Amino acid sequence: MTEVAQAQVMEGDWLRTDECEYNWVAIYSDGQALTQYWEDEEVSFGDIDQNRIAGFCITDGPNIVGVDLNSGVFTINNAQLALTPDDENEAPRRLIFFRRHTQVVSFGAGQLSDDIMYCIGWQRTNELDNGEQRCEKQILGVMDGLRIIVLEE
Repeated sequence: MTEVAQAQVMEGDWLRTDECEYNWVAIYSDGQALTQYWEDEEVSFGDIDQNRIAGFCITDGPNIVGVDLNSGVFTINNAQLALTPDDENEAPRRLIFFRRHTQVVSFGAGQLSDDIMYCIGWQRTNELDNGEQRCEKQILGVMDGLRIIVLEE
């Protein structure tokens, strides 16, 4: 994610961590951004124009985790993380974003933990030499305290 995009993420009063721990921001190829909250209303993830998106990030305020859909590189608080080297593949990357909610319950003791993991990444379909297709994915799981897990590569 570029410094300009990161500055856009931090601008304004749209962040609502009381609603959910991490909020998302979609960055379009023309530099515009769509935030999860706009003028006290929640924007649907489905409102993101997938044809124009160039990057996506989640933030809890002080921390930002993003993915550049052009290069496939992840950014964690300005540090870049490339899980695989860039290759000659020209297939476009598509955004992956979902939340995984886990509740651990012990019979008799009640609920022991309640964790939400925010999963961010990309996927693309590669054409192989033999005409077959293979789906390539890279996903990071982000939990409270900026704990990060590589889920798939």
